[in-house]
Parts: sequence; C-alpha cells; structure tokens
Amino acid sequence: MTLLCEITDKEMAESNPEAVKKCMDQLTENSVWVLLLKVCILAETEKEQKGEISQGEEDLLVQKCLTLLDNMRDLAPSVISNKILHSDNVIDYLLENIEREDQSVSISAMSSELVSNLIQSCAEDFRTKFVLTLAGMARLLAVVDKRYANGDKEVLLNVFDTLAALLVGNKEHA
Repeated sequence: MTLLCEITDKEMAESNPEAVKKCMDQLTENSVWVLLLKVCILAETEKEQKGEISQGEEDLLVQKCLTLLDNMRDLAPSVISNKILHSDNVIDYLLENIEREDQSVSISAMSSELVSNLIQSCAEDFRTKFVLTLAGMARLLAVVDKRYANGDKEVLLNVFDTLAALLVGNKEHA
C-alpha cells in the first residue's frame, strides 16, 4: 500500500509521468477503490475485535487507503472523482467515517477532506446524486452539530467546504 501511495504522489508524477500514468490507468481500470473499501472495512473489523481504542496498524492502513484515493484524485480530478462518486459504498463509508464520533480524528479529517475534494471536482450529476440519493448534505449538516460540540475544527472546515461546493454547484446549474 505504501508503494502505491508513493507512486501516485504528485512529485513522482512530475518526475516520471509515463510510469505514473500507466499505474493510474491500471488502478482506474480495475476500480481499485472497491478493493480499498474492503481493506478499510477489514482493518476496522480487526481493530474492533482487538478492542483497541488508540491508533494502531489498522488505522494506519485505513489512512494509506484514503491517501491513495486522494493521490489518485489529485492526478486525475474529474475522472477519479466521478468514478468514486459512482460507487455508493465508498461514499457511504467516507460519510460514516465523518459521522462516527468514535472514529479517530485523523481518519475523520482525511475522510472529510477527501469528500470535499471529490465534490469540488466531480460532474454536476454526481453532486446531485450525493445530495439526493445518498442524503449527503443532510448527513453533513447533522455532523456539524456533533462535531461543533467536540471542537473538531479540521473536520468542520472540510464539511463546510463540501457544503459550499454543493450549494455553489447547484446554484450555478439552476
């Protein structure tokens, strides 16, 4: 996982664009986000079975999965955003990470930032799907109330960025 994160990093893409493009093509063609979702769910299940509260190997694995998704989105923003937003399970997982109060702050922050970046770079029909089909806006608004009380500033900022992108996107296309 670490190798894939390094290969898809922007600096690597600048130094070896052809190799990174081939890697990105393969990851995209094989819908790697579906596999990454399974890895994240298995890691969290293992963490729950161990009864761990602190950040362990499982959290680091989830963070690497989220980093890989974000790196891919950085390299091909609209293509990757649209493909990930097409996968309801992945978006639902990210929203659950933002909603869960028992989730580690770093994973909640990474998930909220990824959702914000995806919404800002996706096509309008995926924004609409996020709002209507996935109840994304309602779920994010509910998070604001919870997270404000806890003082999770980074998550709140990302949630507000997402809400703003949804509102601006819908206004521009109304």
